[in-house]
Amino acid sequence: MRFFSFIIMTVILSLVNNSYANTLQNTSSTILYVKSIGSGTQDGSSWENASSDIQAMINSASADTQIWVAAGIYKPIRPANNLGVIDFNNRDNAFVMKDNVSLYGGFKGNETTIDQRDVVANPTVLSGDFNEDDIITGNGKTLTISNFTENAHHVIINRGILTIDAFIIRGGSATGGSSIQVGTSSINRDFGGGIYNINGILTLNNVTFTGNSATNRGAGIYTTNGSININNSLIKNSLNLMLYGGGIYQQTGNITMSNCEVLGNKAQNTSGGGIYFYGGTVNIKNSNFSYNFANGSGGGIHNYLGALYLTNSLIGNNSSNGAGGGIISQPFVNTVSKITNCTISNNTSSFGAGVTGKSDFINSIVWSNHSDYEESNGTDFQ
Repeated sequence: MRFFSFIIMTVILSLVNNSYANTLQNTSSTILYVKSIGSGTQDGSSWENASSDIQAMINSASADTQIWVAAGIYKPIRPANNLGVIDFNNRDNAFVMKDNVSLYGGFKGNETTIDQRDVVANPTVLSGDFNEDDIITGNGKTLTISNFTENAHHVIINRGILTIDAFIIRGGSATGGSSIQVGTSSINRDFGGGIYNINGILTLNNVTFTGNSATNRGAGIYTTNGSININNSLIKNSLNLMLYGGGIYQQTGNITMSNCEVLGNKAQNTSGGGIYFYGGTVNIKNSNFSYNFANGSGGGIHNYLGALYLTNSLIGNNSSNGAGGGIISQPFVNTVSKITNCTISNNTSSFGAGVTGKSDFINSIVWSNHSDYEESNGTDFQ
């Protein structure tokens, strides 16, 4: 019991102490400036001449540019496949990132260095909800989102190497059909409501994903053939209506997560309430996956043909109607899960409530999980 309490407190304190840690150093990068209401020449050359059009600044930016964005709500106004025009409320609108052009939010609008930011006091929102009328109720198993049919399919599309820091990303609704062409990439309209990352190397610091939806894969984040490094971030209350990954879906590639929380996400019809990954590697440290739900398997985490390395983390109060309320490491296939210094507790499912499938444990607790058809601890190791 003492060790169980220690694990929980370690995770919580780490999250609190690091939730908005700012370790960025000032660089010689070019800086462009954005405010919700533009001013002066609106060419982005200074706060006094700030643009109100994030995408226009991305379009004009050269490599190694930082775009500093002041507090406010920003919506994509340019179609992802035609960034030279403005077309308000087009569901194909998205913020389309450019290689080596990074976004930093959390500014008041008078700072001269990054470390002057107060990202808590200056929330900076990238929203796909054109009408600002989404209704989010419940969490996990009870989560519902309504009024999203007019929302942008994706809030952000990324294909490059860059950083996104200190934003709230919400209201992406990947519920369309077929795909659009962005450069050489085909972008599915039903993948990745919050972020769609294809072949990109993306770092996310101090980012909150909330209220995003999808009908196919990855309501909050979808990533394929790239890598994402997620730090001090929150992925919550995102809803997959039909298939895989309420919070995150990975199709090969790599994800690294540190000091993150994945809370109250839902895979309404199938698997991977918190995260579903098919191949690749997922490395999670000092993080909390709780209150996620999957109607199929893997309420917290579903690992299919991938490698999961889970360290110093809490998997708690997740649920599924199939196997693996906390974690499923897909049985009978070449799947690897290594769990070190973790607590897996109070998860529920039909069977294997704590962990289902082949997993290696070091110094971890699997405790008080509940299955319909198995012993109270709900473990099923193949």
